[in-house]
Amino acid sequence: MPPVHTPHLRPCPKLHSLAIPVLAESLARAFYILGKKGIGGVPEDLHQNEFSSKIMRDLCEKDYLSPIHQIRRYISPRLPIKYRQEVFDEVLNGMSNPEDYDIEKLMIAIEFEFKAHDAVVKTSDMNHVMQAFLKCLLLGYVSKLDLSTLYLHESCWVARARRVLGTWNERKKTDKSISKDIYEGRGEIYSIESMWEDMGIEHRRIAAEAMIATAPAFQHLTSINIDYIATGELVWEIGKHCPLLQELSLFLDTTDRRKYSMRFEDDLIMSLSALYGHKMTTPTSFRGKAFGCPKLQKIVFPHVDLRQKLHWIESRLLFFLPRLKEVINGATILALEGMFSELEYDGKPLALTHIEDVATVETVENLLLIHNYQMKNILPKVTSVRVVQNKQRGGLHYLSNFPRLKYLEVFTDGDLEFAFHTTQLTHFKSTCRWDQKKLAAFSQRAPVLEVFVFMTGSLLRHKNFKGNISFPALRIIKLYHVFRVDMDAFTSMLKSTKCLTHIIMEDSPGGCDSNRSLIRCLTDKIISSVLPSLKKLQVFHAAVKVFGRYRVSKYKFLLTMKSVKAFISSCPDLKYLGNLYHWDISCGEIESFRKQIIQKNWHLHLDSVDICTT
Repeated sequence: MPPVHTPHLRPCPKLHSLAIPVLAESLARAFYILGKKGIGGVPEDLHQNEFSSKIMRDLCEKDYLSPIHQIRRYISPRLPIKYRQEVFDEVLNGMSNPEDYDIEKLMIAIEFEFKAHDAVVKTSDMNHVMQAFLKCLLLGYVSKLDLSTLYLHESCWVARARRVLGTWNERKKTDKSISKDIYEGRGEIYSIESMWEDMGIEHRRIAAEAMIATAPAFQHLTSINIDYIATGELVWEIGKHCPLLQELSLFLDTTDRRKYSMRFEDDLIMSLSALYGHKMTTPTSFRGKAFGCPKLQKIVFPHVDLRQKLHWIESRLLFFLPRLKEVINGATILALEGMFSELEYDGKPLALTHIEDVATVETVENLLLIHNYQMKNILPKVTSVRVVQNKQRGGLHYLSNFPRLKYLEVFTDGDLEFAFHTTQLTHFKSTCRWDQKKLAAFSQRAPVLEVFVFMTGSLLRHKNFKGNISFPALRIIKLYHVFRVDMDAFTSMLKSTKCLTHIIMEDSPGGCDSNRSLIRCLTDKIISSVLPSLKKLQVFHAAVKVFGRYRVSKYKFLLTMKSVKAFISSCPDLKYLGNLYHWDISCGEIESFRKQIIQKNWHLHLDSVDICTT
């Protein structure tokens, strides 16, 4: 009889490691309240514990010092030397990384989730509090700043609201004692989403204004993520104050005219010229001269309508920033063409390790030949390629010019011919049509593949298949909105792996009507058949997702508590199992299972989260 496994237990830390977060939390809370005092007094509805109050009194008695020096001075005489730096690190880490431990009472959760012990923080206060927070961190200690969590917290909040309403819906069906008035008073989920969206836009605007006000403190930053809150003025300030910057992410979709005007989009694109800070910088209405970010290596562009203008800026970034390695959401061909045609390019090799071959008349190879350049001389370091291909273009044979290719994304509406080097590939994403025969052939050509992502394509059986599928190094399989799936092909691929740790599947309501969609084909029986091959599995995720958010709808995976129990007993390393609200499991069963996890102290997570695994 095979052994029955249970999840790992949550670790039980030593007493001192339990005490340090408590002290750090109290310090952070005290410091937060001091910041609020500076803008007109402590809010009456913000409760504080006795320890925080004592810290506040001690800090207030000191001469004015910078926030970091205040905390250091408070810690120094009160803690043994070996614990001082650890506590100090914990304070800053808790403020800048809210997901690392329970920070419901810390400043980031209070402000970014717009709550202070269940009391809503006023928008007018948020600007001042964020400025105080940023000035605290950006004094030479912190080198990376990530404000994209604003968007993530919105998604989490909506998911929680949906779960509450879903629970009420289940109870309404079974519990006749719930009055209609009380239930309907909970509101419709779409009204909640609309309300939260409006609130989110306003708070993102406030966050951008706070960053602009504190930009002079950005001197030491090497990485900035301002996804969803980027503005032209903010990017310009970054170009003025960030000489050490190496990575900048400013993704947002400015094509949504309900949120962003054409003027906003134009200003954002033109502000990118501040990043190279050359005399050819595009004149704008923003104040001050931008000196640029000469060490910039990676930039993530926004999604815009004015693509031609964005590519024009991209060509200048490539020309004036010799260390630039990655331009995400750009168009390498168009940028190179602009650089070759309009600038005095002397044929020096570029530092690019990532290129984006977006559907154009020419391929990268053809473009270089037209200008009498060879790919191996101009692009010698490429290890990552993203291709958007249409039927009129040639194949992918030119990828043979990149013998070190490790990361490849191919978006095409047809089949894929692998007439190029794939022996070094570790990550592959595609929208192609697959069957067992093609999988077997590809597995022989990609022996070190670790991550395989299927997107909107198909995965079918082959009637004459007699080969062998083998992906010995595969760790992660993702299937996103794959519209046709044969379980024979899917299970044969799973059984061919030896060290698979992640299986992530997401479908959309639009594809759920198909009898061959994932949501209709994946069953308890299928799970049972593949579990013997999944002994190292850590993450299993199957959910319905639309426009970046998880949806609880009438469409559910046909998985039941039988599969949950099978995963628990067969996968000893399992850490994440979800999203059970999207399976054929009642809310009551899920809550009962959640209590079981807590009672048995299992190190197992069930909540919907965005899983970053690549």
